[in-house]
Amino acid sequence: MLNDVKSKINDKVDAFRQYREEQVRQKQELAETKARAEREKIRHEKEILLALSDKELMVEAIMLLRGYNERITDIEAEQADLDSRMDSAEADVRALEFKNSDQ
Repeated sequence: MLNDVKSKINDKVDAFRQYREEQVRQKQELAETKARAEREKIRHEKEILLALSDKELMVEAIMLLRGYNERITDIEAEQADLDSRMDSAEADVRALEFKNSDQ
């Protein structure tokens, strides 16, 4: 009977080990697939950029800079909004602390 229990435990351990190994293998395959796709994307973009003339490259650079500038502007606006919210929250906390100190 003890051997049966040991055998069942060993079977469960082996099954779990195989399950974990399969999960690790699947994660590795997924990571390799993503890396391969990223390398292909970079290679494709590199080919496109190498085919462009100097003027076309400058236009691409200007467009990228404009995009980054827009993102920076959006981030600065969000930061200002968050700063305003934090100031408001701090004022609320001070008001609550003052109210609690009076009681």
